[in-house]
Amino acid sequence: MKRFLIVIYKAIRAFVVSFMVLSLIAVAWTLIKENSNLPKKPKRELTEKEKLEQVEVRARQEIYNSTISTYLKPKLKDPDSLLISMGDSALVKYKRVTFRYALVTYRSKNSFGGYVATTKYFLCRFGQVRYVLDPAEFNIRS
Repeated sequence: MKRFLIVIYKAIRAFVVSFMVLSLIAVAWTLIKENSNLPKKPKRELTEKEKLEQVEVRARQEIYNSTISTYLKPKLKDPDSLLISMGDSALVKYKRVTFRYALVTYRSKNSFGGYVATTKYFLCRFGQVRYVLDPAEFNIRS
């Protein structure tokens, strides 16, 4: 029994010592990182084309976000609880007409006060929602 206790004591002591060493290494690493005066690698500047693409994507998302929220709010039990998350977007042909589709996941409160998430494809044309499709129905080729 005495040998067993000695082995346990040595194991605990080794664990505590290794924990203390690792803690000291972590503290030293943090201090070095915070006080480091090394020059940071500069981020690559975006080209004019990339900047324009970013602006266009943000503008498109804002337009479709407002268009889709305007479409959804009258259909919800609690319109103020609407939270929209935009997914991908592209031009597609549907029923021989070109639309811009937007994959949207939206959450809103149900009658019991719980939030329900729903994912739909919204087909928009001229700033209006024309069709709303379930992902299972969405087999349109762009």
